[in-house]
Amino acid sequence: IFRRHAEAISNTLAALGDHPGAASAYRQAITLDGKATEARLGLGKALINTGESDLAVAEYKMALAGDPANIDANNGLGVALNLTGRHQAAENNYLDGLERAPDHLALQNNLAMSLALGGEYGDAISILRKVINSPAATATNRNNLALVLGMMGRFDDAAILLRRDLNREQVKNNLDFYRSLTALNSRQRAKRIFGVSTAK
Repeated sequence: IFRRHAEAISNTLAALGDHPGAASAYRQAITLDGKATEARLGLGKALINTGESDLAVAEYKMALAGDPANIDANNGLGVALNLTGRHQAAENNYLDGLERAPDHLALQNNLAMSLALGGEYGDAISILRKVINSPAATATNRNNLALVLGMMGRFDDAAILLRRDLNREQVKNNLDFYRSLTALNSRQRAKRIFGVSTAK
């Protein structure tokens, strides 16, 4: 009961944007029950939100150790690894998750974004084209394909895709964002690309 109460408080604080407070409350829940997988996932996400991706990696690894089939832990670990610049490790992790859940769109999407960060644009585009053809695909998935096109400098192709879901001003803002990535190194790009909402 106490652990569930601590998790509920943590979730509320995270929803309110108090990520340090959420991290503290998730730690309390874990103290009450070291096997609290959901609390570890929440702590991992809160740590990403506070810029502590290395610590998030450790929490997601512990969540996976306690629940090896947890796809959200695989996805969160991959994002945390990307944010620390360990793209190959992130890709291996996404692939491990996809072996168990081959149709998981978030894993496919994040694998593609990780490949793009490593300059493997062709493979990234192939995966994202498959993702956007899924009946469950969202505007975010299409925008991520546009992002990879933008990373390649294919701004006209990116704009065509963006216009399916966004108004003129939003398209311009996205293209400006893509152009801003060109001056960044891989780790800086990861921080810009992997918004905290990517970590589940």
